[in-house]
Amino acid sequence: MIKIDKKIIKNYLQQRLRTEDIQIGDIISDIEGRGSHEKMVIIVFISGKKYCMKIRRENMRYTQAAMRAMGGSVPKVLFFDRSKKHFPYEVMVMEYIDAPTLRQSILDNKKIDFFSLGRCLRKFHKTRIQGLPFSSYNLKVIESLKKLSAQFPHLCREIMRTIQSSPSEQNAKVVSHNDLSTLNILNNNGFIFLDLDGIAYNSKEFDLAYLLHRIKRNFIRAQQPKIPDDYLINYAKANPADLINQRQKILKEFTGLSRKPGPESIKSFESAREQLLEGYGHPVSKNLLCYYNRLLQLARLQRSLSDIIDHPHGKEEKMDLIKVLIKNDVVLSRNTTQELINYIATF
Repeated sequence: MIKIDKKIIKNYLQQRLRTEDIQIGDIISDIEGRGSHEKMVIIVFISGKKYCMKIRRENMRYTQAAMRAMGGSVPKVLFFDRSKKHFPYEVMVMEYIDAPTLRQSILDNKKIDFFSLGRCLRKFHKTRIQGLPFSSYNLKVIESLKKLSAQFPHLCREIMRTIQSSPSEQNAKVVSHNDLSTLNILNNNGFIFLDLDGIAYNSKEFDLAYLLHRIKRNFIRAQQPKIPDDYLINYAKANPADLINQRQKILKEFTGLSRKPGPESIKSFESAREQLLEGYGHPVSKNLLCYYNRLLQLARLQRSLSDIIDHPHGKEEKMDLIKVLIKNDVVLSRNTTQELINYIATF
């Protein structure tokens, strides 16, 4: 994990910008990654104006190219510094935009122009960036299975079968965000895309499936109270099979949420989906959307299990797995389901 004294950051900015008027604010993101993916985002004030400073070990080359090419679809960049001459990390300082994320707008029941969001995403996908690599998402998922293969062989085989079942109707690749969570979109009288570190060529259906799944989850969550953590962890220990097999009953009883969401959230999501795809305009493969929706949810389950293996005594990691399982809407094989039940019973 990146650890830097705030005084060092302040001295660096003062020298880089040739001004003493620098104040260092809060760290808003400090991500423990692997290798080149470690990064930190910190608030800084330069001559009284608020900025975000992203610090990363390496590999901001394509982020820099994307930020330059995207124009008004991304925050304005004050400067990039990938030299590491005066600071041991790559740095980007960009404007701070005081606006709610798309997720927060949905949870607050704010009016959202999903048609315009679709048009913004289409414009994003039409960007041309020279030398941009192709997405290695599937390869990364396959590589990450090595950690789970001994303990979860059935799950690993199911993920591999899903990857190998990719529909033959492969569309032309577009410049893809590849992490299009509703947390990475600001709703600011228009839409601003954040966190372009995963930018690469990919099928347009990947971004659309990623975004639509998160939008659906947010609409459901907006109408339901939070699931009590203490209840879930105790229930998991006592009734590991029910945690998976009786998901609908558990969620309905304690949150009003079921695997088949209520009519209001379904109606809201279907309307948003229709508007977004209409705004996007280009033909979209339903088969590819379904394929990526399943793959993304299985990969999310895999990451949750990997986190527990890395932190075997962490309550937060176990809670994450329980919630991923209980809200998962993909059908798992009988063997995979039993494998997960047996593991939860050890909590």
